[in-house]
Formats: sequence, structure tokens, C-alpha cells
Amino acid sequence: MRNVIIVAVVFALAMPMAALAQGFGGGPRGGEGGPSMRGPGGPGGKGPRMAEELGLTEEQMSKMRDIHSKNRKTMIDQKATIQKAMLDLTDELQKEKPDKAAVEKSIEQIVKTKADIERAKLNSMVELSALLTPEQKKKAAEKMVNSQLMGGMGGGMGPRGGGGPGGPGGPGFMGQDTPE
Repeated sequence: MRNVIIVAVVFALAMPMAALAQGFGGGPRGGEGGPSMRGPGGPGGKGPRMAEELGLTEEQMSKMRDIHSKNRKTMIDQKATIQKAMLDLTDELQKEKPDKAAVEKSIEQIVKTKADIERAKLNSMVELSALLTPEQKKKAAEKMVNSQLMGGMGGGMGPRGGGGPGGPGGPGFMGQDTPE
């Protein structure tokens, strides 16, 4: 019974790790740094075409590459922190009498680091958006909506699916005005 519980806990915590790993080049949506880190000069593979379509300057692309590089390094460190905490958790849960405090400490480290990753992604998106002109932001938003309509970014409503506040096509996306 104890082994079943161990496997269930590790599996439940490992599933989000699989999604995180895809952000480091393991999945169809992105290169290192995750899907939000794609872009001009970035590892997503669409950089040169996107840069041309948005009319980015060399200075903008250089700054974007710097943001991507800084964020990739941060993501690598954070991924390692999560993996170490997962190992600690697994080791503790396999003991005859796991220490509840040690288990909770590992879980807290995993949760905190995942929150740090989301904050870093958001900060990076804000930094990248700040480099764009209003017209470039509009073009980028249109491309995101078109990509979504073509099935390239998933569906649904809300920030990830589009249409919702902060999501592609929604109010507040990349600094667009919100309706009053």
C-alpha cells in the first residue's frame, strides 16, 4: 500500500514536470525557455520570419536575444531546483517512516520554484512587449489570433486560449487598451 501511495504522489508531481520539460525544447511548441520565449532571435524557429513581419530593428532583435538568453539560464537553474526537490521527495517517501516535515519541505520547494518560473515568464513577456512599438504590438496580437484560429496554439477562452483578459486578442494583451 505504501508503494502505491509513493507512486501516486511522485506521478502527481511529475506530470507538471513533463509539461515544464517541454518548455526546454522537448515539445512541439518551443525551444529552450518555453513557448513564451519564442520570438525574434529566440530558439522557437520562427524568429527571422516573425522579425521581418513585425518590422523589428536590429536593436530590438539584439535586446530580445539578450532577454531570451537571460531567461534560458534562469529556467535551467529553476528546472534543476525542481528536479533535485523531486529526488529528495522520492527518497523521503521511499523510507520506512517518511519524515512529514521533509516531504512538506520538498513539496514547498517544488511549488515555490514553479511559481518563480511563471513569474519569470511573465516578466520576460513584459520586457519583450516593452520593446515593441504600438504597431508591432498590434501585428503581433493579430498573428497570435490568426495562429490560434489555425489551431497552432490550442483553443478555448481565457489568457491561454485567447479572447480573455491578457490573452491573444483579448483586452490588455501586449499593452493593448482594455475596453471600457
